[in-house]
Amino acid sequence: MKFSLSILFFILINAQHGNVEGEYHNYFGNKLKINSDKTFLYTWHFDLASSWSKGKWKTKNDTIYFEVIPVYDTLRRPNLKDSLILSIDQKPQLITEMSIVFIEALSSGGQNRQKMSSKLYFDGEKLIEIKKNGKLDNRKLKAFWDNKKYNTWFIKSK
Repeated sequence: MKFSLSILFFILINAQHGNVEGEYHNYFGNKLKINSDKTFLYTWHFDLASSWSKGKWKTKNDTIYFEVIPVYDTLRRPNLKDSLILSIDQKPQLITEMSIVFIEALSSGGQNRQKMSSKLYFDGEKLIEIKKNGKLDNRKLKAFWDNKKYNTWFIKSK
């Protein structure tokens, strides 16, 4: 009987909150893809600037915790030890100093330039940032492109 009630409680909680996996966005250029294999991809785009982060996620009750895992390239320079630098894209590779000059000249984006929240509250429909003080970020911010105010939370993309 105890085991049956535990299973029923688990099913009810999951049914109430829905499935967290999927693609989300907000009105400020942020996108978050939460994969079923416990990985995620966070991206931010504004005008010509951009940022991305990837890593692992886990849930505890109604909170999703994100661990950003940096992707590194190996920098190879003559007569020096190889070193690791943050990758400009999601594929680790071997690069040279000339590659860095070329990438920096052309790039206006990169890894972890726009930090994402390490934990979000999931209410079954949206993801809301949990601030450092433990409160939910339910603010509405004015967009620069019009006078309208927008919610800061993520909504599921259709």
